[in-house]
Amino acid sequence: MQRELRFRVWSNEKCFKYIDNVSIETDGCYVSTHRLKVLHCGTLCDSHREDVITEQYIGIPDEDGIPIYENDIVRAKSVFDNTPVSGRVRFIGSRWEVDNHPLTELFEFQIIGNIHTE
Repeated sequence: MQRELRFRVWSNEKCFKYIDNVSIETDGCYVSTHRLKVLHCGTLCDSHREDVITEQYIGIPDEDGIPIYENDIVRAKSVFDNTPVSGRVRFIGSRWEVDNHPLTELFEFQIIGNIHTE
């Protein structure tokens, strides 16, 4: 079973747009979404710009059903002892993590922000 691939795009102006169908190409270390037109602070613009940051959906929603994306700040609990864990969602090595805890060891996620608005 394949998981759903979804993305959101942020700009330096702190505006964003959720995108479900996207073609991402890489040229060097710059991720390009140049085939898209992104709603940018209320106007359509070309998204092939250096100030556009593309972030991936991690495949699970939080407790309120809101999709969790990389760079969200979340609060969760450890499956081992219910210890609270909070931090930034990141893809490290080959897995999604929150504050050095693999996502597979956490439950009851709640989005409390993201790196763009904190």
